[in-house]
Amino acid sequence: MSTPYLTESELSDAIAMLPPCPLGTQPRLVRDADIDPIVALTNLAYQDAVWFKHPSIHDRTSAADARDQSAQGNPSSTYICIDWPTASECEERGLPLPPPTEGSLVETDSGTGGLGSSGGPIALAINLHRDAWSGPGALMISLLAVHPRLHGRGLAKYIMALSVQISRIVACRERQSPRLVIEVVSVQSHLFDIYGKMGFEIVGKRTWDEFGVDPDMFTVECHLVLMQRQLEPLVLLDEDHAQDQEEREQIELDEGANLTMTVQA
Repeated sequence: MSTPYLTESELSDAIAMLPPCPLGTQPRLVRDADIDPIVALTNLAYQDAVWFKHPSIHDRTSAADARDQSAQGNPSSTYICIDWPTASECEERGLPLPPPTEGSLVETDSGTGGLGSSGGPIALAINLHRDAWSGPGALMISLLAVHPRLHGRGLAKYIMALSVQISRIVACRERQSPRLVIEVVSVQSHLFDIYGKMGFEIVGKRTWDEFGVDPDMFTVECHLVLMQRQLEPLVLLDEDHAQDQEEREQIELDEGANLTMTVQA
C-alpha cells in the first residue's frame, strides 16, 4: 500500500510549528463530505479570474477533480481545509459571521454547497500535490481559496506558512530537498509581487499545451508563470543520534531538577 502524501500526524506536527490559526480553528485533512462545499468555495474565490476565460471554464474546479485530489491515501496529493468558527465564536473573536445556512446548505454568491463534514461552512481550502514537472521535493500549491468575507484576516499568510512546514516534513521523510512551487497566470501580474514578498522567485514558464489545455479557451493570450521558493530542510536524525539527543536532554532535565532541589534546600 502506498504512503499517503500527508498523514494526520504530519499535519499535526506542521500545525504545532506555527502560531494558532487566525480563525481559532485547526486545519484538517479534507473528507469526502467536504467536497461539495470546497468546490463551491473555490469557484466563488476565483470569480475575479473569469475575465480572461471563456464561460465554459469559469468554474475553477469540479467535484470529480476535488474528489480525485483528496482521495484517502493518495500518494501524490492532499487537500486541507479550515472550518469557519461557530457564530458565537465569531462574535467572541470579532470575526465575520459564517454564510447563512438553510438545513444542510450554505448559500454562496456562486451557488449552494453543502455544509462541511464538521457540521459548518468551510472558510479556507488548499490543494498540495507533487509537481512532476519540477522534480523530486517540489510541492505545488494550487486551488488556494479563502472566503471573500475573511479576506485581510491573515489566512492566506497562515496557510502558506503551514505549506512551508508540510513541505519540509514530507521532504524530510522522503530525503529530498524541500521546495514550494506555484503557477500564476501571466495576466495576473499583481500576484508576482505578492508571492515575491513570500520568498518566491520566477523560474520559468509553462504553456497550456503542456497540460493538454486548449489556449483558445482564454479570451486573451496568456501562459503560466512558474514561481519557486527553496526551503531550509529539516534535520533528520538517525536512531543512534536521536537516542543520544534524548540522553542529553534527560541529563539536562536531571541537572535542572538537582539545581532546583539545591535552591529549595
